[in-house]
Order: sequence, then structure tokens, then C-alpha cells
Amino acid sequence: MKYSINAPDNYQQKCHCVLLLDVSGSMLKENRLDNLNKAMTQFYDDIINGHRGVSASTKDRLLVEVISFDQSPKRIQPTILLSSVTQPPVLTSRGSTTDTARALDFALDEIEKQKKIFLNTGQKYYRPWLVLVTDGNPTSSSEAIDRIANKIKLQTQQSYLFMTAVGV
Repeated sequence: MKYSINAPDNYQQKCHCVLLLDVSGSMLKENRLDNLNKAMTQFYDDIINGHRGVSASTKDRLLVEVISFDQSPKRIQPTILLSSVTQPPVLTSRGSTTDTARALDFALDEIEKQKKIFLNTGQKYYRPWLVLVTDGNPTSSSEAIDRIANKIKLQTQQSYLFMTAVGV
């Protein structure tokens, strides 16, 4: 099989971080989306400028992908080293429902794609991070939630990925 993948910017060991961010209609309540945008700006600033105890070299090792979701996931920032950007994408609500299970499936697929890129280009990498930020009001079926929860539990137990969820 032939791959057409560009050579990496640097060969330092990388960490892929997927930020999976809820932008459903309920995130408009109590300025949740505004606060999430402010937190994203602070996160990027800390990494890019080495603030708050973050090593200056982190921006050359941390690949961040931003996926927003409501009834469907949408990649709003492709996987990129933070040394290549100056600010995060601005999150806007599409005012819809919250299909968290579908979004998590999408994010896990993105992590798998990035792992294949690392392997095919001979790059070392740390365990990927999946960071879910939501207000905790999923509209996914309970069966879908149970299925994805079991999949994530297995993958974290096998050290395939690190996942954390933040409720806002």
C-alpha cells in the first residue's frame, strides 16, 4: 500500500490531543459557550507561550485537533502542532441536540487515523488524549452511550488512550 503523507515538521515524540467540545443549544445557557471559548484561549496561550508551568517545548510536541459537536461532529481544527497556530478556533452553537455517542465515535476514529500516520512515518508518540467538554445532556440513546462507554473503558484500560471528561 502506498501512502502520500508529508514528512513531519519535527521528529520529537508527539502527543495527539483531541478536544471534543459540545456546542449544542444547551451550551448557550449561562454563558457556557462563552466560558468555553475563554478557556480555549487560555489553553492555547499557555501552551504556545509556555505560561503557567508549561514547558516551552510543548508547542512542538502537542498536536491538537478540535472537534465540535451537537447532533453531529464537525472538525473545526485539523490535527496541528500548536507551534503552527496563534489562537484557537472560535466555537459557535448550531443550536441543536447533543449526540455524544456519535461524537465520541468520530473522535476515536480520528485518533486511530493519527496513530496510523505516526506509525507510517516512523514517529514515536505518547498515548493520545481525548478531552470531552460538555454540559452533560446527551440525546444519544442509552444503548449508544453504553456501547461507547464500554469501548472507551476498554481502550483506556489497555493504555490505548487517555480520556477525561469535563462538565460545564
